[in-house]
Amino acid sequence: MNRNVSSSLGELYRRGSPGEFPPYFVPAMMTPPPRSPTRSSLPHEGFGSRNEYWNRVQSAIVTVFQQKRIDPLELPEILEIVRDLVKSDVGPFIYEFYRDQLLKKGMVILREKIKHYRDKELLYHLGELWNKFFREILPLIQAILQPIQTKELSIRQVTLLGFRDIVLLKTEFEACVGAGFEIPPAVTQMLLVLQRLRESLPPTENFFKVESLLAQIVDPYLGVRGYYEGGSEPIIPATVVPEVLLRSKSSGDILGEMRKSKPQMHRPLSMQHPASRVLSQHVRQQSASNIVIGPMLDTLEEYEPYRRHSLACYDREGSEV
Repeated sequence: MNRNVSSSLGELYRRGSPGEFPPYFVPAMMTPPPRSPTRSSLPHEGFGSRNEYWNRVQSAIVTVFQQKRIDPLELPEILEIVRDLVKSDVGPFIYEFYRDQLLKKGMVILREKIKHYRDKELLYHLGELWNKFFREILPLIQAILQPIQTKELSIRQVTLLGFRDIVLLKTEFEACVGAGFEIPPAVTQMLLVLQRLRESLPPTENFFKVESLLAQIVDPYLGVRGYYEGGSEPIIPATVVPEVLLRSKSSGDILGEMRKSKPQMHRPLSMQHPASRVLSQHVRQQSASNIVIGPMLDTLEEYEPYRRHSLACYDREGSEV
């Protein structure tokens, strides 16, 4: 790692603990002593040594995003370093450093692999990239940073959000969906996984972008904004739609400014569109065909604001069709 990256963790430390960072540690930060980490000594050593160990963690994370091989014997040692760093003075800043710097760098590395593709080729390579990310990269990142405990989004959640915001929504994927190309199963799985993420309340603009894309692929689809039938807009809008949480343009945080409020209990989800009455009548008239769709719209209660629902059909004996 270069010196600019190395000193970034020190900047976080100084910014978060004014007056507690001895000035004589600053030169050591630029020239960390060549020592091997030990579990007993790491939390008590100077900041320069801790920064040396953190550089090893950074290098391992970037290597994972580059899809290069990491020696399996090195992983336990990296995990021990992270565990000891979490116990040290810089522990509270590791999560922020990963979210705001390392994660962005890693996602740009992934995006570079598909940015030149268009149309069907983009869909194919996006599916391949998602499989690599979801099956190999994400589990390794979680394993390396497992000791980090946070009251905010987990390492898994924030990494998936990085893929959504920096990789998926920065490509021409929306145009591919609108053009009617066949969507690979891996891409459908990707959207279903990403749509489950709830990074804030109210939802962000990107949350609704993914819902709109997914609704054009999964038909029918019941989302936060209402009931979809293959289009980007709901044919039956929900009565209560949370306002959109816009991203902070002045912040470098990929998640924007999150509103720290408690979720309110939602009443039963009702629809204000006249078609809702038609659907209710249609359900009651299904006895002639021996099929009942239920419970569908008028009996659905929401206690999790952004839960995804699907529709199931049953015959009169109660078995699923």
